Amino acid sequence: MKLLDEKTLAQTTYSEACKYLAALKSGIDRPSRFNPMLRYNICVLCFEKLFVAYIAHLGMMAEHHVPLALFKETVKIDPAFPADFEEIARSVGRFESICSIDGFGYQTPTDRDIQGMISGLIKINDYIEKKIGNNC
Repeated sequence: MKLLDEKTLAQTTYSEACKYLAALKSGIDRPSRFNPMLRYNICVLCFEKLFVAYIAHLGMMAEHHVPLALFKETVKIDPAFPADFEEIARSVGRFESICSIDGFGYQTPTDRDIQGMISGLIKINDYIEKKIGNNC
C-alpha cells in the first residue's frame, strides 16, 4: 500500500473535513435530522480532519488524534496558530471518554454545546482555508 505524501494527504483530508463541515453547517440554524450524539461525532471527525490536514500542509504527520493534543501539536509546529482555538479544542474534546476510569463516563452534548462546536469549527476552517489555499 502506497503512503500519501504530505501535500496529497493535506488536500484529501481537507476535502473530507469540508464535507463534514458542510453537513454540520446545514443543521446549525435549523433542527437536524441527526441526533446529538451523531452530530457530536461528526464534529470530532471534522476537527480531526482539519488539524491533520493542516499539520500535513506544514510538512508533518499528526502524532495525535484527540482534539486538545492535536491543538498542542499544531502550536508546536506553527507558534502563530491562534491561541483561542484551544478553547474550541477543549469544547470538542470535553465529551470524549476513552474508558470508564476517566471519571465522568459517557456524556452527550446538548444542542447548544454542538452549536458552539460548529461555530468554533467554522473559525478554525476559515484560518486553515487561508493557509492551505483550498476552499470548502
